[in-house]
Amino acid sequence: AHSLGATPLAMRQMMQAQHVGKVVVQSAARLPASACMSALVTGGLGTLGQVTAAWLAGHSAYAMSLLGRSGHFGADCAAQFAQLVRHSATCVSAERLDVGAAGEACTVGSLGQQPPTTAVMHAGGVLQDATLANQTARSMWAPAAGKVYGAVHLLEAHAASPLQMMVMFSSVAALL
Repeated sequence: AHSLGATPLAMRQMMQAQHVGKVVVQSAARLPASACMSALVTGGLGTLGQVTAAWLAGHSAYAMSLLGRSGHFGADCAAQFAQLVRHSATCVSAERLDVGAAGEACTVGSLGQQPPTTAVMHAGGVLQDATLANQTARSMWAPAAGKVYGAVHLLEAHAASPLQMMVMFSSVAALL
C-alpha cells in the first residue's frame, strides 16, 4: 500500500512487477465531521463491499443497504457482516439487487432508508481475468457493463437525493 503522494512509486512498482497481489494507493479521505449518513453500497456482499461498509460504519454512517447481484455473501463476508451488525451502531441491511440491470435498478430508490441515501459507494464488479491478447470487445464489455450501467442507474435513481458523495471503485486494469 502506498500513500496518495507516492502514486508514481506505486505505478513504478506495478510496471516492474515487484508485487504480489494488488498495488494499493490510499488517500487520507475523511468524511466531513457533520456527515451523518445513510449509505448504499453496491457489491456490498463481497469482500470490497464489506471493507467499505466497515469503513463507513467507523465514519458516522448510521444506516446502510448492502447490495449484491447474487444475494449471497462471499467466502468470508458473512462473518464480517455479522460482526459489523453486532459491533456497530449502524443499522445494516443486505439485499439482492443488480444495479446494472435496468429492470432491477429502478427499485434502488425504494429501499426504504430513512432518511434518504446521502452516500453511494459503487463497489460492485465482475472479475474476468485474461491477458490482453486473449481479450475481445465482448469479453472486455462483460465486466464493464455492470459498472457502467450501474453508475448510470444509480445516478438516475438518486437524481433528487441530497447525495453528499458518490464513489466509484475501479482498478488500474480498467484504465488500461
